[in-house]
Amino acid sequence: MAQPLNDRVQAWLVQARADARRRGLAELEPLLESLGHAVAALRGADWNDEACGTSGPVSPRPEDRR
Repeated sequence: MAQPLNDRVQAWLVQARADARRRGLAELEPLLESLGHAVAALRGADWNDEACGTSGPVSPRPEDRR
């Protein structure tokens, strides 16, 4: 099942598709759609929280994770 796209990924996808069409590369559109759904799935995954044992947002700084 495809992950729903968040607003940021959706905005990127709209721009990427338009750019591909402008460049005459309409055949890239299905690939861009797949990439958008993959990015949404990765961003929506809870593995970041599980990896560091927290239930909230993960800090990008290792010293803050202690």
